[in-house]
Amino acid sequence: MVSIDFYKILEKTKKEILKRFEEINVESYPVDFAWLLYALQGEKDYPFFDDMLEKLKVWSFSEASERNDKNIGALAVCAYFMRDCNDIGKILEKIKTILGRNFIKHKFRHNVLNDPSEIFLVSLISNHLEVNLKSQLLKIATKNINGPPSRKMLFLASCINLGASLNDIETIAKKIFTLSELRNIENVITTLWFYEKYEILTEEIPSLLIKLNEMLFELEEDDRILLPTHYLALLYELINKEFTNPHPLTLFSLYPFDDELRKIIEGYFKSKKYSTAISEALKKIKELLKEKARESGMDIIKIENLETKERIFIRELLNPRIPQNYQEKDPKKIPLRFSELKDKGELNFQEGVALLLEGAWTAFRHPEAHYPEDHLSRNLNPYESIAILILIDYLWKQIKEINFNQEWRKNG
Repeated sequence: MVSIDFYKILEKTKKEILKRFEEINVESYPVDFAWLLYALQGEKDYPFFDDMLEKLKVWSFSEASERNDKNIGALAVCAYFMRDCNDIGKILEKIKTILGRNFIKHKFRHNVLNDPSEIFLVSLISNHLEVNLKSQLLKIATKNINGPPSRKMLFLASCINLGASLNDIETIAKKIFTLSELRNIENVITTLWFYEKYEILTEEIPSLLIKLNEMLFELEEDDRILLPTHYLALLYELINKEFTNPHPLTLFSLYPFDDELRKIIEGYFKSKKYSTAISEALKKIKELLKEKARESGMDIIKIENLETKERIFIRELLNPRIPQNYQEKDPKKIPLRFSELKDKGELNFQEGVALLLEGAWTAFRHPEAHYPEDHLSRNLNPYESIAILILIDYLWKQIKEINFNQEWRKNG
């Protein structure tokens, strides 16, 4: 099972962002500077964030900021962070001036409106643009959905920000390329970021995260990450989201479930039939217990009689105490055990696992047989389901490794 250290990737990426802030200035590299600020937007309490934002504001209000059309993205980021400020209007006027002189020549290849990294930043302030400007930008962004996936994804994201239907964009995203096209890390980062940010094609996220994790090692040189700045910013945003609020499919895919158990539950989990996944997993544990009971030498007729009363079955096979009076059994009378049961700790562990199994069985066994689909017992969210499945996986692994009690076999 692949292991991904999201914290390590997050810290390395943040370290690279901070180093780049030390190496560049807003006057010489305004768009890169703006992308670095965009990356850290979720950490506005970071010690120097306000200082960096102030530098961007000072530059944005200067005459130099509107001389170059390629500065539009940096101006847009400034406006994005100033969206609740009274003097945002001055920045917006500069952005509209640049848009106005580029709309008439946007068909030229090197026009700023054909640059996905610029248009995405402008789309962040779409709520502050007039309807006709948004409409023109959306039309240009839609026409530009071509080329490599890294370009397509940024234009698709721009379209969403500019008011396009999320369903329409998802339909386009499914058609425009296949995952086999993601041969370089820029394409992987942008595609994964897009899926994470807009929760589109989320079933592809786990495999893309694994691919990203493999590729990142190739980018590191002398403790630096060799990526263009806007890809670095997108990488930080997507990893930060996965670290703070991981997608349930990512958790499910990366958790080391027993292979046999995963085969049983994977299809149900991915189709969001969470209670069914849990129920089927518990049924499989029951089959495993029956198999262990048969191998231990227990009479088949007795097994068949006990298996219809699951809790009694578990108590008979595993529990070192008699639940009715809480007295300890003679260890020789416990068919299956995890240890020699020679001391208090081993007895407590045996009893604890037996009670966990009995509790899981009582709480989560086939609710679909007893309740309507909208009942609380069936309406589990994916995170609750993963927690329950991890418990079942633990119990499954314990039972797989259980020992036959040779003394019980002799005296049974």
